[in-house]
Amino acid sequence: LLALSLTAPLAAQEPLRVVQREQRYVFSQSLEFTLGVESASPVVEAVLFYGREGVPLVRRIYPDLTPGLKPTLRHTELLESGQFAPGTVFRTWWELTLQDGTVYRTPVETFEYTDANHTWQIVAGDDVLLFYYGKSLSLAQKLLMRAEEAIARLQEQIGVSLEQPVRIYVYNNSRDMQASLSTRSETYDSRVVTLGVAVGEDTLLLLGDHRDVEQTLAHELSHIVVGLATDNPYADLPRWLDEGLAMYAEGK
Repeated sequence: LLALSLTAPLAAQEPLRVVQREQRYVFSQSLEFTLGVESASPVVEAVLFYGREGVPLVRRIYPDLTPGLKPTLRHTELLESGQFAPGTVFRTWWELTLQDGTVYRTPVETFEYTDANHTWQIVAGDDVLLFYYGKSLSLAQKLLMRAEEAIARLQEQIGVSLEQPVRIYVYNNSRDMQASLSTRSETYDSRVVTLGVAVGEDTLLLLGDHRDVEQTLAHELSHIVVGLATDNPYADLPRWLDEGLAMYAEGK
């Protein structure tokens, strides 16, 4: 009976069975997707879909496939530095077409992409999740308090409320922060130190060892709150106005 159950045709139970499925990444270098299946009819086409959670746009990828009953599909997506912010949540699924015409779609899975080079700790407020490593809890709590104060002031001045907490990643030095930043040119990157930058709609990267860290914090939070207030499908806010408002948010 055991031998019969092991050798019974797959089609008697299900047309396709997933035996391996993995989503991995190397921060700021690559995303890696793997799918292994067993099928009653040869798999003749495979499509990988992935995109950011909450964003309708997704990528459609056709990985290399040798038609067969037990294919293993792999795709590696090379990334540029800073292409995706730490804390980005991806959703992904596969669509497989069998030789007999059956189309099988795997369930949607999600995974979080973050800077795994550091052991992050978290302090949380009403509107902020602050991630830090290797620093004292008291300093993290001080930055959290300043961030909450700045957001409350900005929301009142601009007349808009955050839809979700802002994620702030505090880096200890510019070297650690570099992997999360978009590169411009070798000359620019060697001569310019980024004190903070808003990446995406709700994420902020912050250089925590600079003396003006609190002003930088308010400046970049302004970009996020103003961006929420002016979000539209037609045009961005003029750069001079966005930067002017951010400098005003720094205070004296």
